[in-house]
Amino acid sequence: MVIALVPQHAEKIKPPRTLAVPYELGRPLGVPNDPAFQHRVLTAALELFSHSGEPIFSQHEEVSNQARIEDEENFSCPVTFTAKDPTLTRAEQVEAELELLRPWYDRGFTMRKSTSVGLADIDINSAVKFLGSLLTPSTTVSSPAKHLNLAEAFKCCAEDLKAFYNEAVTSQPGNISSVAAENWYWGQTLAGQLIRDLRLAYLESEDAKLKVVANFILVPRKQTYRDE
Repeated sequence: MVIALVPQHAEKIKPPRTLAVPYELGRPLGVPNDPAFQHRVLTAALELFSHSGEPIFSQHEEVSNQARIEDEENFSCPVTFTAKDPTLTRAEQVEAELELLRPWYDRGFTMRKSTSVGLADIDINSAVKFLGSLLTPSTTVSSPAKHLNLAEAFKCCAEDLKAFYNEAVTSQPGNISSVAAENWYWGQTLAGQLIRDLRLAYLESEDAKLKVVANFILVPRKQTYRDE
C-alpha cells in the first residue's frame, strides 16, 4: 500500500493500493502537530485493505484547518523587487532579483553554515543563464555541467534556484510557513515565473526526458493552477 504525494508515479507503477494525497513533499499525512487529521489520513489508507481485485487508486482531498490558515497567510517580503525592465532578458531580470536577495541568502548561509544550493555544481548565475536559454526550445542548448545530461541540468538548476530563494526568504526576520514561502516563490518572483514558463514550454517536448521534468518535477502540482 502506498500513500502517494506524486500520484502520476503511482498511476504508472500501479501498486496494489494507493491513496493519493494533495500535501507537500515530506508531509504525506498533512501538516505536523495535528494528530486527529493524520489519523484520518491513515484510516483512509487502511480502509483500502477492505477492497480486493484490480489495483485500487483513491484520491484523498481533505485539507486540514492549519493548511487552510497557511494558504491564507499574507507574507510580505522585506525585499522590494523592482519592476521588470523590458531592456533585460528574462535571465538578466532574474539575476537582478537574485542580487537583491543575496544578502539574505548570505546571512542564512552564515547562520546555518550549509546550503542546499549546488545540485548542478555550477554558480547560481550560470544556472539562471542556462535556464533562460531554455526558453527558446528551438535553440540548441547543451548542459552547463559536464556530469549532467540536459534534462538533469534542467532539473538541478531549477532546484538550485528555488533553494536559493527559499534559503534567502527564511533568513529574513519573523516566521514564514513553508506554504507561505512556496506561494511567494511561485506567485511573486520572477524566478518562479521563469520556471513556470519553462514548464509550459516543455510540456509537449519531443525530448522525452525534458518532457518528464516539465510534467512531473519542475512545479508543485498545487501551484500549476496559476497557469491554467
